[in-house]
Amino acid sequence: MKQYYIVIFFLLTLAFGCNDEEGAGPGESDTFVKLYGSRYGEDAQDLLVESDGRMLVLSSTEIEIDDDTYYKVIVRQIDALGNLLWESTFPSSEIENTLPNYTGSSIIKHLDGYLIIGSSINTDSETSESETNMLLLKIDQSGSMIATSEFSLDDGSTELNGVDAVVNSVGELKVTALLNSDTQNLWVGTFDDNLNNIPECSFSFSSAGSGTSLIQGAFVEENNDIVYSISTFVNKGNSRLVRVPSCQPTQITGPLISTEANTASYDINQLSTSLNGYAMVGTTDVNGDNDIFLARVDEFGVLQDSIPIVFGGADLDGDEEGFGIYQTADGGFLITGSSESNTEGGSDIILIKTDFRGNELWSRFYGDQNDEQASEIGQAPDGGYLILGDTEFGGINTLILIKTDRQGNVN
Repeated sequence: MKQYYIVIFFLLTLAFGCNDEEGAGPGESDTFVKLYGSRYGEDAQDLLVESDGRMLVLSSTEIEIDDDTYYKVIVRQIDALGNLLWESTFPSSEIENTLPNYTGSSIIKHLDGYLIIGSSINTDSETSESETNMLLLKIDQSGSMIATSEFSLDDGSTELNGVDAVVNSVGELKVTALLNSDTQNLWVGTFDDNLNNIPECSFSFSSAGSGTSLIQGAFVEENNDIVYSISTFVNKGNSRLVRVPSCQPTQITGPLISTEANTASYDINQLSTSLNGYAMVGTTDVNGDNDIFLARVDEFGVLQDSIPIVFGGADLDGDEEGFGIYQTADGGFLITGSSESNTEGGSDIILIKTDFRGNELWSRFYGDQNDEQASEIGQAPDGGYLILGDTEFGGINTLILIKTDRQGNVN
């Protein structure tokens, strides 16, 4: 049930930085492998799939010039065949010491355009001191910037990093963020259509752990409660579901995935919905090496299985890491990440399809002699699967977008 695909990247050079509608004829396959990149290299951040098959791909780039480091956000709209429609970079100006630096975490549909959630890093050119504020960047359907909003706490003395956002049933924008703080390091804020903060519906919380990461994947329920997840250190690496009642300074935190002292680590990387609650994917060392785990939890974060499901064993004898999860139309899950098992060299992209209980149906590998890993997964309107990740092309970190059929095959 396991298949392996060699991605021959030198045959794909026409897809690198110059994708267009040419050659996209009616007989072209509905599966593809495409590369997108820039001269400084990029890291994949998020994938948004539209109902007509178009995609929004969010990435961040790190630019080093004369011992200085700058960060920019790049957004691309790509059609259903993988052709580039438009590309926008923010900030759009040339590099200057006075420019803000932007990093992106998530992109969502918002009103008649799109909203990027991330961080703005502002550095004083004289003192080299910097402050990090949460960034909300609104763009229209053609990729032009409409508005930006930078939000900080305590007059900028507490760093705030935006992670994800959802819109509730009354049209309020709910944003999740991580604070650089020892005690209150989680934050949920409410914003209006003009990206103005509503302070009476914005709260900070403690994660009750250390080394906390806020996970991409925020959801709003019918009663407008906001649900997200965190990875934190309690005994060892651990994960939990968090629920914040709308406009109430109350946090309901679910139980830890692992509750015994000195047990295995379960570090979550992404959260999705499931038929009876939510599903977490991440990496565990329960078998000694690194393996991918799936934890299905109910609406209050209680495990639906006695222990998380681990994908490993004889078929996966190397290190695996789980980075992305998506609930498919049949109620099952797509899981993606990286694998060092059965590879031609380095790490490859792994794709696992499960049923609604998390039982593995099949798995696929994609890669070549370079290192590849995938961080985002989605389903196309035609039922095929979309995988967004990173690879190396010409010594530069480059985005890779794979479209498969319903069985994970690339023709």
